[in-house]
Amino acid sequence: MARRPKAGVELTAAFEAAVANGHAYEFLSNGILACLENIASLTDEFSFLASHGSNARAQFVMATAMEEVGKALILFDLVRIPWDNKDRVAGLCRAFYNHLRKAAYARTIYWPGNGSLEAALELFKLELIEYWPNRDPESGEPDEYAAALVNREWGLYVDWNSYDGRWLIPQESSLAYFYAQEKETDGRTVGQARIEDVLFPLLRARDEKLFSPRGLEIVHSIMRDIDAKPTTPEQQIIDAIQSIAEQLASNGIKLSDETVRANFMLYPLYAAILNPESIKGY
Repeated sequence: MARRPKAGVELTAAFEAAVANGHAYEFLSNGILACLENIASLTDEFSFLASHGSNARAQFVMATAMEEVGKALILFDLVRIPWDNKDRVAGLCRAFYNHLRKAAYARTIYWPGNGSLEAALELFKLELIEYWPNRDPESGEPDEYAAALVNREWGLYVDWNSYDGRWLIPQESSLAYFYAQEKETDGRTVGQARIEDVLFPLLRARDEKLFSPRGLEIVHSIMRDIDAKPTTPEQQIIDAIQSIAEQLASNGIKLSDETVRANFMLYPLYAAILNPESIKGY
């Protein structure tokens, strides 16, 4: 019986072929734009489900939308690394299919911590821990699962909760109600705000042509020489982004100040995938 190829193998091969044929920037541009189009559709579906009281399914769609954000960010990080390192390329292509890693990208860009790349990478690494057992049974606190797994699986599947000693039914979830029905101060539901706050900066950058093939080519020409890791000086990243903005402007691509300062620009997170041992954390 034929077996499905391991995650990322076909994507790696397709990308390497695109590089060899001189179409890498078009390949990545089309991938990023496809992700953004799908996220916009998922956002509408979240709103529809939430407005009809389908809280658990809305939670699942929210989790899926955030993973799609992560996929767009992974492809953008692929632009920011050198392509002659096949292990690094393959590592990001595998991450494109990993639920926890996709969600970790989006959640970290949503809230990167104290502003440093080091802190953002530490938060990313924490997001990849699947299960946190309660080490103090007398505390009354339950074991904790990774948020990405909770939002994806508990919004869709019945599960047994040994802590409560009962079956968990998705539509009874108070967490699903929180995402789908509770409102932020601006009137958006919590789930809507989570998606839009990471999506809208990407849509703005798309409209400014950052994700065009030429835009990505300029990003790659500058960022491929920077090895983003916890010890990378923040000013080095800022200076590189400024150089990108200047070169883009000379090519007729004008980035807004909001895009230049956007979290997805300031925090290349690939070290959490490609060099996790360099990052503090559990």
